[in-house]
Amino acid sequence: MIGIFLRAERLSFKFYAAGMILIILGIWCAYHQHNVRSLAEQRARLEQNDLLTRNHAVYRQHMDMGESNYKCCDYEMAASEYLAALVKAEKFSLTEKDLLQATHGLASAYASQGKFEEALPYYRRIALNREKFYGPGQPDTTYSLLNLAIAYDHCGETVLAESAFKRMLSIWEKADYSDNVEISLRNLATFYMLHGREKEARPLLIRLIASIDSKLYSDQVRLYFSLKDLINTYSSSDFKDTEPLILRTIAMLETQDFGADTQCTAMCDLSELYISNGEFQKAKPLVRRIADLFMRSSSDHPQPYLYAGDFEGIAKLSQKAGDTALSKKLNQLAVDMRKIWKSACDEIPAPTEADSNFQEAFYEQYCVDSPDGSRGKLQSIDFLYHR
Repeated sequence: MIGIFLRAERLSFKFYAAGMILIILGIWCAYHQHNVRSLAEQRARLEQNDLLTRNHAVYRQHMDMGESNYKCCDYEMAASEYLAALVKAEKFSLTEKDLLQATHGLASAYASQGKFEEALPYYRRIALNREKFYGPGQPDTTYSLLNLAIAYDHCGETVLAESAFKRMLSIWEKADYSDNVEISLRNLATFYMLHGREKEARPLLIRLIASIDSKLYSDQVRLYFSLKDLINTYSSSDFKDTEPLILRTIAMLETQDFGADTQCTAMCDLSELYISNGEFQKAKPLVRRIADLFMRSSSDHPQPYLYAGDFEGIAKLSQKAGDTALSKKLNQLAVDMRKIWKSACDEIPAPTEADSNFQEAFYEQYCVDSPDGSRGKLQSIDFLYHR
C-alpha cells in the first residue's frame, strides 16, 4: 500500500510540474508577443513621426519662402508658396496652428495684390476657426474680424462689412477695454465716412472724442485725427457746429508739437469756413497769420524756394478773403522763389540711366503734396545726388 501511495504521489507531482511548466511557457509567450507588438507599434510611431517631421519640414520651407517673397513685395510668388504650404498642411494633417498660419499668409498675399475676392474665403475661414477655438464673442477673435470686414468692404459686401465692424465694437465694449473700444469706434466711423454716411459716423466720433477726453493722459494724436474726422462730417453750412471744433483743433495744435504745416492746415480750413459763410473780417487776420507762419518756416528751411507752391495757395486764399495787397505780395514772392528754383534745378547734373531709374522709383514712393508735382521731383533729385 505504501508503495502504491508513493507511486501515485510521484505521478501527481509530475503532472503538477508539467502544468507549471505549461503555465510558465504561456506567460513567456504572452510576454514575448506583447514585446513584439510593442516594438512594432514603437517602430510604426517612429516612422510616422519621421514622416510628419519630413512633411513639416517641407511645409516650413514653403512658409519661409512665402514670408521672404512677401517681405520683398513679390505677392504673387508669396501666394503660390503659401498655397503650397496650405495644401501640405491639409494633406498631412498638420496642427491647427500650421493651417491657420498658411491660411492667413495666403489671404494676406491675395489682399496685398488687391485680389480681395480670392482672399475673402480664407479670411472667412480664419474668422470661423478662431471663433471655434476661442469661442464666439471673445476678444481674441477681433483681429480676424477686422480683416474679414475690410475684405467684405472691398468686395462690395457693405452690409456684411458693417456687421463685422459692429461685432468688433460690441466685443470690446463687453470686455471693457477702452483703448480698443476707441479703435473700433474709429474703424466703424471711417467705414461710414468712406461710404458717404457722415451722419451715422458723427455720433461715433463724438463718443470717441468724449472717451479720449475722459482720460487723465489723453492721446493727443488720436484726439487730433478724431476732431478732424468729426469736422469732415459737417458741411460748410453747419457753421455753428464746425467753428468751435476747428478752433479747438487750432488751440490744441498750438500747445502740442504737431508742426507748423499741420497748424496751417487747420487754420486754412477755418479760413475757408469763414469765407464760405461771408465772415471776411474773421478770415483776413487768420490768412495773414497763416502767411506769417509759412514765412517763418521758409526762412528756416535750407531750400526756401520749395515753399513757392504753398505761397501761391495762400495768395488764392487771401484773394478770396478780400486781402488783395497780401495776395499780390505772396504771388510775387512765389514768382521770385520759382526763379531760384529753376536755377537750382539747372545746376543739378544730368543723371545717368541707372540714376534715372532710381529717381523714378524714389519719386513714386516719396512724391510730396505740391499740386504740380514739382516739389516732389526736386526733393527726389536732391536725395539722389546727396544719398
